[in-house]
Amino acid sequence: MYTIGSASARELQVLVRQLHSEKYPDADVTFFAGSLFRAAGTRTSDIDIVVTYASLPNAYRESYYYKGYPVEAFVHSPQTLEYFFDAVDRPAGVPVLATMVAEGLEVPAPSSFSHNLKSLAQRSLQRGPIPWTQEQLDISRYTISELVEDIRHPRQRNEFYAVVTQLYSLIGNHHCRSQQI
Repeated sequence: MYTIGSASARELQVLVRQLHSEKYPDADVTFFAGSLFRAAGTRTSDIDIVVTYASLPNAYRESYYYKGYPVEAFVHSPQTLEYFFDAVDRPAGVPVLATMVAEGLEVPAPSSFSHNLKSLAQRSLQRGPIPWTQEQLDISRYTISELVEDIRHPRQRNEFYAVVTQLYSLIGNHHCRSQQI
């Protein structure tokens, strides 16, 4: 039964160690990361892991249940991790994968391989997001301005709430990206 909200940090670490040895026995390292690792999860959070092999034909992601717990697995090699850090997450300004590797608990244990991956992730995080071009800033500003106009005279109450919800995210992203933070 799914009771992750009541599982302790230690119980989750044991579970991830078992998961690593049973489902990914040939993986060089599995990083246990995400909200549950940071003790910020909720009753409905999943177990986030980054499974890394020294060599892998292609990266993939899989979602499944392990012993009743939902798992989100990001399966990579050093090369695919570097690609996702630099070509996917960095341009988007949301370094999810690099953060998971940099902060994650190494399973079964820290090693020179896992240390190198953590260093790669830290370097990507230190570089920060790719700065927006003037065109990207203008498009963001224009989109926000258009949505502000939509809430001045909304046609329906639901439209107002939908637009305000969208603005919340866009304004935060615009601020951080325009200030390069």
